[in-house]
Amino acid sequence: MKKAISLLLALVLCLSLCACGGSIDETKDETSVFIGKWDARTDRLVLIVNEDQTAWYTYESKTVAASWVYDENSAMLIVTPEDESFSVLSFTYNEEADTLDNPLYVCERIE
Repeated sequence: MKKAISLLLALVLCLSLCACGGSIDETKDETSVFIGKWDARTDRLVLIVNEDQTAWYTYESKTVAASWVYDENSAMLIVTPEDESFSVLSFTYNEEADTLDNPLYVCERIE
């Protein structure tokens, strides 16, 4: 009797776990919109955002490595260059225009 109840509970547990599981395709990754090459053509700024949370930041012909994080509370991409002479930048994604927006820059996707 104990074995039957244990087996029944194990089966219920397995079914409940299967019911809670979701497909990866169903869940949209909020950071995927930031991946790519972005250019603020009028301001000589180019930003390359990679999937592995690394980035390249070019301003006025000087390029530095950077890292990025996504702040879920503000829905902002925050880019931190390794060279302290470059500024930390934060961007929001404008879905309608497909641009990264910052108070100083509007970056268009070029790749």
